[in-house]
Amino acid sequence: MKNDYYNRNLEFALTTSIWKHHVNIYCEPSLTRYVKRMQGKSYGIPAFDVSGSEIETKYKIIVTRGEDIEIEWKPEEYTALLKVHPRYSEALDKEVAFLSLSISEYMRQLEGKCISNACGISTVDNRGVILFGKRAHGKTSVSLLLCKERDYRLIGSDQVIFGFHNNNTLGEDLWMFEGTKYVTLRRATAEKYFPEYIEKFKEGKFWDDKINIRCDELNIKISDVPAQINRVFLVNLDFNETVPLSCIDAREDLETSLFLPEIVSRHITGICSPILDEKGAFLSLSPSFDDHLTRSKRKRIIQKLIEAPIYKITGGNIYEMADTIDRLTSFSL
Repeated sequence: MKNDYYNRNLEFALTTSIWKHHVNIYCEPSLTRYVKRMQGKSYGIPAFDVSGSEIETKYKIIVTRGEDIEIEWKPEEYTALLKVHPRYSEALDKEVAFLSLSISEYMRQLEGKCISNACGISTVDNRGVILFGKRAHGKTSVSLLLCKERDYRLIGSDQVIFGFHNNNTLGEDLWMFEGTKYVTLRRATAEKYFPEYIEKFKEGKFWDDKINIRCDELNIKISDVPAQINRVFLVNLDFNETVPLSCIDAREDLETSLFLPEIVSRHITGICSPILDEKGAFLSLSPSFDDHLTRSKRKRIIQKLIEAPIYKITGGNIYEMADTIDRLTSFSL
């Protein structure tokens, strides 16, 4: 049985990895059949072609035989070399997808943008709100409630692309551009806050089962229009509702200063995509695709997130948290 967490991350890599970026893939003939499994599927990746692509791009992945499985990044050649022994061939298509994700993030950050685990929503008049938080801290639940009851639009749930327009990092505000258009919902969250979705879960599963639900099934509005980031929230919802709601200015908060650099650096540094086998077992580490230019662009993104302004909101219940976010977003500076 394949690892569920790995499969969910693979689904992200396959469906969202190369928005507006292209990576050509060249494969040694003896390994071609393993990568070809990716062709003809609705991954949304424009340039998955093991024999090369008609799309002109300088970035490429070369898949060849090796003694083990490893990735070498050659930035001066715009090339990632994936060396793999045939015994790991079953995991090859997945590694190509994750590798494409890292390369596309490198290209994105050169343009002053990045992708991160977050929820992005916008108001009726297109003021952008981005919610960050650790796993199971409630960012998806609160965003969904705001979309359902306050007529917010979903820009992206789970993964959001944000940054600067036209690579202008000097004095310009941050914008959200696009994101994943589905909501990942836990069974326990649905039972407590969204009982209308319980029927979508299979019977006899555990409380923390997750399913992905498309926006049209949720009956919420989406937005494909870039939205200027009006507010930033670091959320930590108290699922047991035992801790009173707290909302503080997070600009000089130590946790914020540590958390933001980590979440906007995960994909380009390779820490969120180690090399795994087809069952999700660890094999090796991915290389970092970071350099001085991407770091300088990312530094400016983090600085602008903190200037947004930014709040840390914890405790309370989902309704109190949604009310607070809506009130602060509606307030004009």
